[in-house]
Order: sequence, then structure tokens, then C-alpha cells
Amino acid sequence: MRTKTFIIIVVLLFTMINLCAADEPYKTYGKEIKMKKVTAFKDAVKKPKKFKNKEILITGKVTAVCQNKGCWMEITDGKEKMRVKFEDYGFFVPYDSKGKKVKVQGKVNRETVSEETFRHWLEDA
Repeated sequence: MRTKTFIIIVVLLFTMINLCAADEPYKTYGKEIKMKKVTAFKDAVKKPKKFKNKEILITGKVTAVCQNKGCWMEITDGKEKMRVKFEDYGFFVPYDSKGKKVKVQGKVNRETVSEETFRHWLEDA
């Protein structure tokens, strides 16, 4: 069976910035973000071992969301991409989150998934 490697950030905390208007408040899912220092998105994707078992804060734009439950999303910095999963299904994000800017605090993990899992993710999108 073929496999594919993905960068996954397992999220403990998550905040979504609503892009409708600059003066609207953040919409928060999960716990409040405590970190201030943002890690470069490309560093999290290209050097995940550097951040293993460490919480980081990254920013990006949502490119896809699970349309069954809102239990994962994919984010990008415009070049690189990563999948965001929510620890223990602790919360879900709205199905219409695609295109929103986000701040995500959590742990980065590189995972290899089976072709079957990847197909399942495509179906959920």
C-alpha cells in the first residue's frame, strides 16, 4: 500500500480571524491563544523535527475544511501547506472557514498516512 507524508499540526488552541471587516473581533475555537511569538510557517513545514514536542504559534489562510464535522482544516502561507487536526476532537471549525486567516497554536508532527486515509481526507473535503 502506498503512503504519503504530511505535515500535521495537532492543535491544542486555535483562533480564527474573521475577514469580513477589520474591526470585527476574533472568533475563537478551543482555548485562548497564549503565545505571542509567531513561528515562520515555512520553518514549521520544512523543519518539523526542530519543533517536536514544542508548542508553536503560526498564522496562515484556510484552504480546506472537513465538510463532515469541521474536525480538520488545511492552511497555507501561500507556498507551503499543512493539515491541522484538533486534539481529541476537542472542538470543530465552521464548514465555511475556507479563505479565513487563522492563528494556530499547537504541536507540529510529520505523519505518514496510507493511501486509504488520504482518499478519506479527500472525500471529507
